[in-house]
Amino acid sequence: MLKCMHCGKEVKRIESIGLEMGNLLKNPEKYLMKDKTYYIMCQSGARSNRTTKILNKQGYQVINVAGGVGSKYQLTGSVG
Repeated sequence: MLKCMHCGKEVKRIESIGLEMGNLLKNPEKYLMKDKTYYIMCQSGARSNRTTKILNKQGYQVINVAGGVGSKYQLTGSVG
């Protein structure tokens, strides 16, 4: 079970897509909706951390998965 470190809520895996961060940043409206929450993950957590900061500033509800794929999936950040 995954829990968000920020709010303590359980995270249920609903959908997963493989997408390069650059493509996501170029056209976020193609992949994301502003009224839904997304958890962003990369290999180490560094690219997803930068990406979530940019997308949060644009109004998307995204949370970085700290440490990336190789971690214990600690969720960091806030929505909005």
